[in-house]
Amino acid sequence: MVKELTTKIYENRSNTFDESFGHAMKNLSNLLLREIKIPENPVTLDIGSGTGITSFLLSKQIHNKGTIIGIDIAPSMVEVAKRNASQQGFTNIDFQVGDAERLDFTDSMFDLVICNMTFHHFPDKKKALKEMHRVLKPGGQVALHFNGGPCFKEIVEIGLSVADRHPEYPRFKDGIVEYRDSFLSLEDTVDFMEFSGFTDQMTYNRQVLVFVDPVNIPFIGYSWDYWEPGLPLGVRDVIRSELIDVCASVSMDRGFKFRYSTIISIGKKTYEAM
Repeated sequence: MVKELTTKIYENRSNTFDESFGHAMKNLSNLLLREIKIPENPVTLDIGSGTGITSFLLSKQIHNKGTIIGIDIAPSMVEVAKRNASQQGFTNIDFQVGDAERLDFTDSMFDLVICNMTFHHFPDKKKALKEMHRVLKPGGQVALHFNGGPCFKEIVEIGLSVADRHPEYPRFKDGIVEYRDSFLSLEDTVDFMEFSGFTDQMTYNRQVLVFVDPVNIPFIGYSWDYWEPGLPLGVRDVIRSELIDVCASVSMDRGFKFRYSTIISIGKKTYEAM
């Protein structure tokens, strides 16, 4: 269900994604790309490529040489990425519909696999990492950047407090817990990378304090999009307003404070792993 819901969310946001999140995504992409030792003329797989932002920045860094394949589970995002590539004149990038847990590529095909701000959405993260390891050439790198615990901790805690007021909607609370548990900790990330066979790890997190108008809380991290399916249609607006009211009641002069936390993890496929 999570995979289907994620697909639906990004299908619905595909035409407005660049306008709403394009600037932030460029900054997050640059944070990841600066950590990668990019080989000459790399064959690269961009998993969860969205509207193409990370692929385009990488292509510029390698002077439009090499080959980049971007995959995304949402067909509409792929269509937007193809249109953006055509409008911006990129000729070394191919965007396709694809699933991170079932990569449709041969073994040892890529020099580099990147996954920027989508890994936290994958239901079976170990399976996805095993697939990344499989398609990498020996000596190739994987580079992940994703939301990791304690990301949105304060928002989730308030969501759970509101859910506890409404035990008549147990699926609502289940959705919030599932959303919270999708964020790996730093320790879990290291363990998952080792389990999948990656060595020479560099894994760290980055936390930022954010202050926002409480009315925007339901849109942070698409949290409400993941939570509302657990509620009957007739009460969703009421519960959403209750969530905003609780956030407003604990807000400071600068707004509602929460932690935004991301994890960057770089790993290598050793030659012995063939």
